[in-house]
This record gives sequence, structure tokens and C-alpha cells, in this order.
Amino acid sequence: MIPTVIDDIRKIGWRWCTTDQLVSPTPAYLLSVMLTSSGGGAAHVTIRNGHNASAEAVLKISALANYTSPVSPVYPIYLDKGLYVDLGNNVEGVLVIYYQEHSKQ
Repeated sequence: MIPTVIDDIRKIGWRWCTTDQLVSPTPAYLLSVMLTSSGGGAAHVTIRNGHNASAEAVLKISALANYTSPVSPVYPIYLDKGLYVDLGNNVEGVLVIYYQEHSKQ
């Protein structure tokens, strides 16, 4: 049996990322990621467990040019060191939906 992770829907946050950025400096559950590429070519994004681009990679997503690639894991991915979004080339933006235990959103 999988325990209930989300006890309050108001603790679900989202962020539209157009540059590399630290989404959560504290532990968080990754719920969904949507990569939107530009017309310049294939796009790539790496979701990392930590605070910067050298942190452990936990998910890599690619999308063809002018395409959106959504990923919603069956179970939330727990990131115990934080949630960092590391954008590659040709990325228009990345929508990150996450749950943070102490979120004020």
C-alpha cells in the first residue's frame, strides 16, 4: 500500500521555468513536468535532486522542435535535497508541478 503523500492540495506548487533555476531548496515531491520546445530544434531538460546543475539527475526529458512533452510519473518522485531544473538548448519553457511539505502556495 502506498501512503498518502498529498494531505492538502493547497501545498501543490507550480513554476514555469525559462532559465535554469532552483524550484525548491527543501525536500519536495515531483508530480509532473511539461517541456515545451522552441522552433530551433529538439529540446532537453534535466530534473535534479539538489540545488544546482551538478546535483544528481533523476529525470531527463526531450521534445522535438515545436512540441510539448508531458511526463507525469505514476508515483511522485521524492527529491530529498531539493528540486533544480536544468534546461538544455531550444527550450521555450518547462512547467514543473510539485508538492512541498511546508509550501505557502
